[in-house]
Amino acid sequence: MRHLLRTYLVAAALAPSAALAQFPADLIIHNARIYTVDESKPLAEAMAVSGDRIVFVGSDREADVYRGKKTTVIDLQGKTVLPVSRTRTSTCSASDRR
Repeated sequence: MRHLLRTYLVAAALAPSAALAQFPADLIIHNARIYTVDESKPLAEAMAVSGDRIVFVGSDREADVYRGKKTTVIDLQGKTVLPVSRTRTSTCSASDRR
């Protein structure tokens, strides 16, 4: 029974990574200060974008799951990313403010 439970837990932990690896992001921005406008998690280090959708916001380490052979990776070197209105041309803005 313990072996079965352990096998299930390992499979469950690996399943999201395996699914994400099949559909890597087009763009990963990392090493950033990303303001999320989410009171429970106001800052993040990285985000992943597929097409015109942000598919992940979180830590640099977690964002690596979305990295594929054709993924463009941008190191913002600690720059800040701020959300802007969807009516604007771009969906985010980066600055040198720290």
